[in-house]
Amino acid sequence: MFSKIPTLITQYFNKQGIEDFTQLDAEERATYDEWYAILEAQPSVESLTKFIEKEIPNLQKALQEAILENNDRKALLTTARLQNYEALHAVITAPDRGREVLEGHITNLIRNLP
Repeated sequence: MFSKIPTLITQYFNKQGIEDFTQLDAEERATYDEWYAILEAQPSVESLTKFIEKEIPNLQKALQEAILENNDRKALLTTARLQNYEALHAVITAPDRGREVLEGHITNLIRNLP
């Protein structure tokens, strides 16, 4: 029987009468591997940070467009989304910034030692 397989895939295999992973041919195995990777993927802090850093300029541009279009509702909603992304980015990157500040402080202490 399959182990460590997302329930949805297990249900699919059961409906297809597939009882063992060895029953899959090369094409089916490739499809399974793709499905498994997608269903088991966990976002990382780095991937989330990169996504947010790409979205912020897009939202800034969308806000400028909404302002130029004189669309108050769109500008308000875009501003809210932008502020949410900026706040989330600040929370995610705060430990890195704190570490950088501390490293700088310790480096200065070392330089000032006799």
